[in-house]
Amino acid sequence: MALASCQECGKQATSEVRACQRSPIQPTWTALDIILALVIFWVLASLSSPASAQHPPGWVACEFKWQDAGKPADYRGFMDACVKPQRGVRSEAAAAPSDSSRGTQQIVMRTGCHRDTCIWLQLETKTTLRVGWGGNLVKVRAKQGESFHPQGSYETAQPIQWKLVESYVFCSTVRPAVLNQHDNSWLATFIAPGNPVANPGFAQDALVVYFFVCHDLNFADRVIADKDVASFGYPGTLVEHAGDQERLTSPTDIFDDYRTITLQDFKLDGKDLAAKRAKVRLQGFYKKFGNLDTLQPSAIAVAAAREYGSDNGVPLLTDDATRTIRRVFLECGDNPMRPLGCPVTISGHADMCNVGNLVASKTVPCLVVGDGH
Repeated sequence: MALASCQECGKQATSEVRACQRSPIQPTWTALDIILALVIFWVLASLSSPASAQHPPGWVACEFKWQDAGKPADYRGFMDACVKPQRGVRSEAAAAPSDSSRGTQQIVMRTGCHRDTCIWLQLETKTTLRVGWGGNLVKVRAKQGESFHPQGSYETAQPIQWKLVESYVFCSTVRPAVLNQHDNSWLATFIAPGNPVANPGFAQDALVVYFFVCHDLNFADRVIADKDVASFGYPGTLVEHAGDQERLTSPTDIFDDYRTITLQDFKLDGKDLAAKRAKVRLQGFYKKFGNLDTLQPSAIAVAAAREYGSDNGVPLLTDDATRTIRRVFLECGDNPMRPLGCPVTISGHADMCNVGNLVASKTVPCLVVGDGH
């Protein structure tokens, strides 16, 4: 920029000098000055722009227009031209309505960013599908998107690839969970809403979705603190199962009152569970040894039991089980083609059973199988 002579002060000054008030001198701009100023302005604007400003009102609609137009190479130019007429529109911040089949506000949430990828969610509708034991099952229809951010540049706007998804949220103070489809089943991720920081990293995205669907709270732009949810009444004991995942045949299976526990817990607490005839769900490897049906903790445990007669497994009573799971037991059983057993998930109630023969037997905790897969 050319220097401006300050005659009143008797010295030279740049345009930043403001001591000459009586006789201002207009600076002389060259073409190079203008280009340099524009570059500096663009860089400062990029650095100071908050994450929420990266996607102004109308951005999502323009994303779809960009994709419908065959994804032109000049992405930024296309988006600027599309969004510009809407920059004066105030962004809606109202939470989605809590009730059933009405459409929700079109709020775009960035639920989380991991490994150079950000996950986005735009809720379309939420419908209370069923009210039952322990909570409400809500069906969620939404657009889910992914954006790629090289080297973790999460605050830089990038194209979002969208797809329509359906999921379920179990709004509950007993078994709060978010259910997503996985292969031909549903994977329920259990969370502890009352103690957000106690949830493992992969469950944090589920927390954001849970609070938005169940409590109309949008926590996508900040960390959920315990004080934010202290009044919701979630028991502290939920922390013990935060991050646990369970496969369900149908989303409505979340309503059953079976408690999922490990085989180790069953071995440790079996007598107490049997006294209460507690309903439990176990996962492991089924194998039959002679006339004894067992559930072993792993395929290696099955091999050890065959070789050394280990009693690490849980005895099973299968006579009254459903036909579906009895067929699995029949096909697996002592089948030489399945030397390491079959992975199963079974549900039933705990009881005390006699294990052994007429010469020697003992009473141990066992599981009376009701169903499984």
